[in-house]
Amino acid sequence: MRAKMLAILTALVLISGVALADLRDEATAHVYVEVVANVAVGVETAVVDLGSIQTGQFSGEVVFRVDANQETLDLQAAVTDLWKGDSLDAEATIPIYAGAGVLVEPENGNEIQAGDNVLAFGGTEEINGFPAMNTEIGTFESGQAGHFSQNVYVTFTWDQVDPELPMGEYSGFCLLRAMILPTATPGS
Repeated sequence: MRAKMLAILTALVLISGVALADLRDEATAHVYVEVVANVAVGVETAVVDLGSIQTGQFSGEVVFRVDANQETLDLQAAVTDLWKGDSLDAEATIPIYAGAGVLVEPENGNEIQAGDNVLAFGGTEEINGFPAMNTEIGTFESGQAGHFSQNVYVTFTWDQVDPELPMGEYSGFCLLRAMILPTATPGS
């Protein structure tokens, strides 16, 4: 029995005493990330003075900044009538001239498929609670390599047809919407 106990103790000592700790080890994992489409729109001048008018059509240009990590984007514009006193309760307004559409001119690019950079009106929405008309969606391509990062000049037109329209300031809102093409979104 003593010999058996001695054999077990010797085995335990040999097993625990012989095992040496590693002095260095490492493992490697391969990681990846997919950069997805991204777009941002800002306005260069938040308040635009359209000048003075008695009667007739007049236009105003708003400069938007569009930055995206792809060359081709869908663009759409929207605009409100001009309201006296910036009030929805105003009885006097200057309407949008829908016949002109909206001229959209990127600094370095244009509407594709022989487009003329003019987007016709095609629907309605609201901007800051004011009723607005929006345009069709146009697809625009940048002349830049791999991205769309530039100013976009957008011209809106109104038509003051009432020679007895009360004097004063009339104001409204203009919008430019940039959208990633569905083919640029994973899983579509």
